[in-house]
Amino acid sequence: HPPAPWSLLRLQEKPCIVAGPLPFFQGRFRWYSRDRRIAGPRGDACLAFADPPPEPYAYAFCSTSAVRVHVWASLGHESHRCTPYCQVRFHSVDDASGGGRSIVPAGDWVVCAEAEVQCLRDASEARFQVSLTFGEEDGLELKGKYVFSVRVGDRCRRSQWSCNSPPVTFDVPESMLPQAGAGNELQVEALATSSVRFWWRELSLPRAAEARRPEAASRAPALEYRMDVSRCLDSGGIERHATILLEDNENGSRPFDATVHGLLPGCRYFAALACRFARL
Repeated sequence: HPPAPWSLLRLQEKPCIVAGPLPFFQGRFRWYSRDRRIAGPRGDACLAFADPPPEPYAYAFCSTSAVRVHVWASLGHESHRCTPYCQVRFHSVDDASGGGRSIVPAGDWVVCAEAEVQCLRDASEARFQVSLTFGEEDGLELKGKYVFSVRVGDRCRRSQWSCNSPPVTFDVPESMLPQAGAGNELQVEALATSSVRFWWRELSLPRAAEARRPEAASRAPALEYRMDVSRCLDSGGIERHATILLEDNENGSRPFDATVHGLLPGCRYFAALACRFARL
């Protein structure tokens, strides 16, 4: 390439050259002596320019043991082929800001550690993207509302930050709450004069899948169950008879029955089943 316009300045008492605009995104540089008409050794490959990534997409989901946020951005600009690293930052926003674009910052930016850009290859081309997840270990607080921003670069130079993502609430998505379904009342089956078996339809828990990447479905979080069985007293009160605690199996299957013993013949009993996330 022909020489680019340049100027000489000093940074920290060291002479530096500023050149631009440059007709490439990544290149190597060397000193050239016009008097001696020779060039010095070339430097390492250096990023000359990188377009800011587009607005990222962020959503909350549940793993088997935690709430997390997935941040995703497609890198389609030609300069992004020269940016092997990416970085995400976030800050909290005020609830009063709502879901619009006029958000009110409620905290300082938190800049996360650099990570590698993902490269997806198919038969025709390679596609680049930012795809990272964050949780409480990164500084997010449950029920907090956050916006995320992304930048890309190499080890020496980075692009400008992207626009902020729409606000996302760091909490269990409503779509992932356990669904009992219509008509899912407790059923009772007598096993003996003093024992009964309760059973119910298996509670469904939707899997979280990112709309742009349907294959990136997360496993549903584990549930724990509590069944309380109480004897109905003639005075109108109840007396606790038994409490049964259950958990999902290691293979992900969910319990659907429980057996209670020691019941008094001829007495009336009341049973209730409750569930919650086991480790959230």
